[in-house]
Amino acid sequence: MQQTGTNNVGYAFANYSSNNELSISQTGSDNTASLQSQGYGGNNRASVTQTGTGNDVTLQQAGSFNTASIVQEGDGNVLMGFEGRQRFNPVPHYQNGDGNALSITQTGAGNSIVFGQSGNNNSAIITQGPQN
Repeated sequence: MQQTGTNNVGYAFANYSSNNELSISQTGSDNTASLQSQGYGGNNRASVTQTGTGNDVTLQQAGSFNTASIVQEGDGNVLMGFEGRQRFNPVPHYQNGDGNALSITQTGAGNSIVFGQSGNNNSAIITQGPQN
């Protein structure tokens, strides 16, 4: 974890698994990143880079071989994500601007998202996988 600025908060938890890599880099102020990787399979990867003020990422990975790469540039961007329970769900994502919001849910296997938000006050909800 690398933090430059004031009031930045980062949490990284890896439970019940092995070979997980979680990284957080924050520059600016009042940024928050919470990463949790859990499951018995392991080999999950997540990286978050935040530049600006008041950006927020909450990401939970369950299962194995999930990958997330998140970049937030600007102010007040929010990302909530869940990669779950199966394998091979890559999520590269970036937010550039102010006030953008994104919620991602992936369940099942073999899902992939490449998604970006540029500008201000954009929002999106993305769901992939079997629906209950």
